[in-house]
Amino acid sequence: MNEEFYFDYDPCPLDYDKSTTVDGLEVEWGARNYVNPPYGRELINWLKKGYEEYKKDKLVVFLLPVWSDTDWFHEYVEKATEFRFIRGRIMCGDGTQHARFPAPFPSCILIFTPDCMTLTKGVKLGANSEENGKEYWTKGCEHFECMF
Repeated sequence: MNEEFYFDYDPCPLDYDKSTTVDGLEVEWGARNYVNPPYGRELINWLKKGYEEYKKDKLVVFLLPVWSDTDWFHEYVEKATEFRFIRGRIMCGDGTQHARFPAPFPSCILIFTPDCMTLTKGVKLGANSEENGKEYWTKGCEHFECMF
């Protein structure tokens, strides 16, 4: 997914440990966020936080279980700008090749894309030889703040 969205922040990385890591629920997120939240009771808190960040014109992409029997699933699927089912079961594990197993539930991608963040790929051209020819992405508006 990173090839599509070019994430710059993960508020709950695989090695997430509240004692040594910044709490992703308490900090400002990046411009383009990948979120694979803990799938326990606190999952709703991550969805609320992600939606708040999206309202600040940030891209937020969630990897979630398809638990269509829950209130949060219906509430946030309806708010998302895009919803994608993942065919089959994703593989889970502890990060090693030896401990991989299929998830016990189907998964989906929930995408919140702000209106001004229509991604456009380009190539820099200009007098600066270091930047010339490098790829870059811009948002779909002309505000300087929206360029990344």
